[in-house]
Amino acid sequence: MSETLPDKPQRRFVQTPTILAVRLFIFALLLLLALYGLIAGSPLVRAGSALFVLISAAALSFGLYVMFRSTRPPQPLPEPDHGSGAAAEASFVAYGEATTDTMRVYPLQTGSTLVSFGQFFKGNEGWVGRRAVWNMGADEATVFWAPVHAYLIDHPRQGPILVDTGISRAQTEKGYYSVRAGGLTGLIWKTDDNYLPPHQELTLQLEQLGVTVEDVTQVIMTHLHEDHVGELNRFTSSTVHLSRVEWDDRHRMGYAPSYEAIKTWNHFEFDSGCFYAFDASKDLFGDGSIILAPTYGHSFGHTSLFLQMGEYTLCLVADALYTLRHLDPDSLAAFNYFGQEGFATQADSVRRLAAMQDALPDLIYIPTHDPFEYTFELVHSFLKNGALSAEERDALRRYQANLYDNGGGLKPEAHPRFEKTDDGYGRIVADLP
Repeated sequence: MSETLPDKPQRRFVQTPTILAVRLFIFALLLLLALYGLIAGSPLVRAGSALFVLISAAALSFGLYVMFRSTRPPQPLPEPDHGSGAAAEASFVAYGEATTDTMRVYPLQTGSTLVSFGQFFKGNEGWVGRRAVWNMGADEATVFWAPVHAYLIDHPRQGPILVDTGISRAQTEKGYYSVRAGGLTGLIWKTDDNYLPPHQELTLQLEQLGVTVEDVTQVIMTHLHEDHVGELNRFTSSTVHLSRVEWDDRHRMGYAPSYEAIKTWNHFEFDSGCFYAFDASKDLFGDGSIILAPTYGHSFGHTSLFLQMGEYTLCLVADALYTLRHLDPDSLAAFNYFGQEGFATQADSVRRLAAMQDALPDLIYIPTHDPFEYTFELVHSFLKNGALSAEERDALRRYQANLYDNGGGLKPEAHPRFEKTDDGYGRIVADLP
């Protein structure tokens, strides 16, 4: 069940495959007429036909260039830095055993983003590479609003730390995205796809927790997609941690105006050794409290976080798992615009995340975009005070256990379904077995 969103943006024109086919047919017919005019028309008709053909060729070439640019994986794929063996594992365990003042974590919904059902759930049905990009543009009839979250970590020694920064007010206003301001990625992102009610603005929620922008000295970015970097420019006095791999690939999907004000970056390498199922990791502060793991696939340098909470571990998976139902990539997978190579990398990251349950039995996953009751009825409620009781952890694990069979496969009845709604959007529903 999705959260109800009051006063949603006006529903834009809805593209469907049928409408697109009609538009392409009309365009092809006009192009044929123009080509005929080049041969049989009067000088004036030939001139007009030539202009139409040139403009059409330029538009098609540009569109193909943007598609190929955004879907071509860099070569070669990054190799993990195995670093110093099991250093990250040892410090993670030591921190959990020694700490008496644990971290607290507060999920902050910072708006919603408009996505398609296929984008979230049809990776195994061909939503991969250029076909995925085409499908997202061709079929807007199955869109729904997915929640966007940032997270405030109250660290006993480092103070307030933000993980991602959600959607900003500017991202919802016409004219924010443009080629002139941000290059070709200004064509990819749309203000109509972002929704931010006033009570979900990040700075307001921080103030309600007694934290100001100036108090936040560090921000950890999982990746540079727009629904994660919206308010980043507010934190100009903070150190922003981002994987080097993600930074080096920023020109593909990153929109520079959303992060150009940042002065201090830490473009980290995963050089702290293996971390259980992961061949490489980053012990961010060297004390085992926050371990960063490379969960490549959704973006080229995507990062997930493991937080040592003393008696249990929280995993802020970001977009490595759109929902808790994505832990079985053979049953349910998100789209991937890098093609089959990227899709396989993404599935490998998910399998490593799932395997972490064997090493850390008290592991709790927190996805950023999960639109189900797991997020709104459990995670939000349980983490109001920043920590989970034993009973709350049991409730979260029972929810997950109900979704999967004994072999770790997603139960058929737990698969999501799309339902149209009267407001022109849709919602995602799924049974809890």
